[in-house]
Amino acid sequence: MIRWPAIVQLLGYFIIGIAASLIAPLLFAVVEGDAGVYPLLVSLLIGGAVGAGAVFLRRSDPHEINRREGILLVALAWVAAAVLGGLPYFFSSYVGTFTDSFFESMSGFTTTGATILTDIEALPHSLLLWRAMTHWLGGMGIILLGIAILPLIGTGGMELYRAEFSGARSEKLRPRIAETALSLWKIYVVLTLVEYVALRFAGMTPFDSVCQSFATMATGGFSTRGLSIEAFQSPAIETGAIMLAIVPGSTLPLETSFRQALFQVVSIMTTTGFSSTNFAQWVPVATFVLLMLMFIGGCTGSTAGGMKVARIVLLLKVIGREFRKMAEKRAVFAIRLEGNAVGEGTIASVLNLIYLAFIINFSACLILTASGLDLITAFSAVSAAMFNIGPGLGSVGPVDNYAHIPELSKWTLSFCMLAGRLEFYTVLVVVTPMFWRK
Repeated sequence: MIRWPAIVQLLGYFIIGIAASLIAPLLFAVVEGDAGVYPLLVSLLIGGAVGAGAVFLRRSDPHEINRREGILLVALAWVAAAVLGGLPYFFSSYVGTFTDSFFESMSGFTTTGATILTDIEALPHSLLLWRAMTHWLGGMGIILLGIAILPLIGTGGMELYRAEFSGARSEKLRPRIAETALSLWKIYVVLTLVEYVALRFAGMTPFDSVCQSFATMATGGFSTRGLSIEAFQSPAIETGAIMLAIVPGSTLPLETSFRQALFQVVSIMTTTGFSSTNFAQWVPVATFVLLMLMFIGGCTGSTAGGMKVARIVLLLKVIGREFRKMAEKRAVFAIRLEGNAVGEGTIASVLNLIYLAFIINFSACLILTASGLDLITAFSAVSAAMFNIGPGLGSVGPVDNYAHIPELSKWTLSFCMLAGRLEFYTVLVVVTPMFWRK
């Protein structure tokens, strides 16, 4: 049985934490005197009131939550963060609907980087700062931030960690999960500062450096410019972050071709989503390679999306074993990763996750194509959303946006972003009847 008083109380703490993070861009808006003061202040007051109400109206004794409660709390916390994070857009005059506000916020917290904004430079700097902060907070993980403070209220966080980071190997954690969370956040902050300094030396302004650092460290993709990194026209800025292949058939100088290809390949594979050029105009084989890299993604346990490299390697080993079984029917073959034998249960779990990802992909594509989108746009948009990449192909390419997507499709893509960020099971199990059985 789910203990709702405790769930509501803990959810209240998370909401208060997200609301408190609005203070930084609000103070920036006050200092700058820009138009972000009102939307940020109203959002802060609403978030603070709702969070405080949840904490004090449903007061309960602190306790160690169980696995099912942890899964539910993680899903609710991410949705609540996306709702609250979208309020500054909604109360401003730059985003018209709640759907668009929620989409932009969910894209930020899940580090997807897909945007509905048609004129990014028109936003006040304070809202652009908040937009970048949603990446930075979501990059390390909203729940991981909460885990660091949960012991202060008497609640452990192991079940929350397992629910949010299903690909991580918990046996490598320190005995105290809160200590681990704090250590990770310290590293995250230091690396962000290092990148900020590097970008400043590369010629970027202080404000742009802060926002790009937040987005890059979180493998997000929200930029302060409509043309993303291409707007800065700086080789030094591009090679301070990312690199790896050459565009076939390019008429550009070798250095430019190499740099753009290198930047885009790593940007897509790490699911950061920055663009240094309009890769939708590359030759088909090059764009297909980028589409393929969307599915591979980054490393297991990281903020990068995709199926993750280790799972792809494991899948290839499973396929190879099946071929060997056909040739040597009586032999027994063990699958190993990093020298360790992989259990059949783990193999089945990975295969099921891959099947589930494709089912979600095809189902979402069906909804988007039914709403009138062409096949290339629909498939790449769904893939970019569920693997937290951001830019796709077709009418959602690197120089385009998602503003024209129908409303139902935006909600579908928002669900794909959350499902992909939490690696599918955590979100989907909550909507199954078996989850709610006593």
